[in-house]
Amino acid sequence: LCSEASSPREMVNSQWPNAIEILKPEDLFIGSLLGVGSFGKVVESWPAEISRPERPLWAIKIIPIKRLVRMKMVSHFKREILCMSKLKGCPWLVQLNGVSIDPKNVMLVMEMAGSCNLDQHLTFLRTQGRILTETQIKSIGGQVYSAVRFMHEKDVVHFDLKPANVAVTSEGYCKVCDFGLSAELSRGSMLKARGASPLYAPPEMLQDLPVDHRYDVWSFGVMLYELCTQTMPFDSRNLNLLRRLLATN
Repeated sequence: LCSEASSPREMVNSQWPNAIEILKPEDLFIGSLLGVGSFGKVVESWPAEISRPERPLWAIKIIPIKRLVRMKMVSHFKREILCMSKLKGCPWLVQLNGVSIDPKNVMLVMEMAGSCNLDQHLTFLRTQGRILTETQIKSIGGQVYSAVRFMHEKDVVHFDLKPANVAVTSEGYCKVCDFGLSAELSRGSMLKARGASPLYAPPEMLQDLPVDHRYDVWSFGVMLYELCTQTMPFDSRNLNLLRRLLATN
């Protein structure tokens, strides 16, 4: 599954695991733009056969196949899909509904989890001079913990756990999202991770050492500290200084 495609045609003709539902592009209505990332864009969506619902049912990540092939990120992208396909049934994880492929794009069809993330919520509270209550911290922490535990039971490590990757639903529940750096990793195995967020990364990653599922445990601990104090335990934007802080504290 995670071999590198050499052309868009090879990407389109890839074999996908049975757990992944392949959706026809013509069955998807593409709605308004939700956001733009380094690889593609995210739009709201719903089944083409129904009229516009009160709330969009799906969020679709649309990525040009040529860009994936040119940047040699096909295997990376397929790994994200494979990891998400193993995480069905957990209410605290954004669910993958299926994959759709046309000659130009590959699309991840995911549930519409919410209109903001936990980082945005915390930022809003700061501007209001407010903090989370102990009850709220327990609730958020419990939901994220349940998501991490579920992932690890399925041998999936997130490798980028942080408030910005926790969606907040309109009902106030949390769902861990963005599995772009995730990987399958059985207990007892280790690998060199490519964590994207140094402030939430364990010392081993900053020292370029192999890591395992405990990477997520460290990131979860940093998140809990931030929820409780509205500050970071190691607040340095300079990576070399951050390495020294973690090595000596």
